[in-house]
Amino acid sequence: MDPISTVEAALTAGAVASAQPLAGQALKDVYQGLKALIVRRYGDKPKVQETLKEHEEDPETYAKPLQKALRTAQVENDDEILEAAQYLMTLVQQQQVGTNNYNIQNSGTVQGQIIGGTGHKIDMSFGELPRK
Repeated sequence: MDPISTVEAALTAGAVASAQPLAGQALKDVYQGLKALIVRRYGDKPKVQETLKEHEEDPETYAKPLQKALRTAQVENDDEILEAAQYLMTLVQQQQVGTNNYNIQNSGTVQGQIIGGTGHKIDMSFGELPRK
């Protein structure tokens, strides 16, 4: 995903997730912080600020206009904004884990995962096979 799409996706995920009654305060704070950072850095570009507000109210409709405004402002060159967007995405993904049975998202390398509560014995070996 390109940097502009990452920022827009984080803003969309943050807007949707923070509107949920069970959203954690940390998620809401990081979302507000990302928006504030963008406004602080690019608030002199009225299109960014205006489109950001419209996007928060209707993310689906204003996704493309927000991407265009962010691209025009060259937000993809701002490492702090990109890091904040990536951090927000990790918070949103954490809240999704375990919301339904077996709705698991891994964001790192996994070398063995067992999902389910069957109560059956499971043997897992990594590397050399065990000697009998």
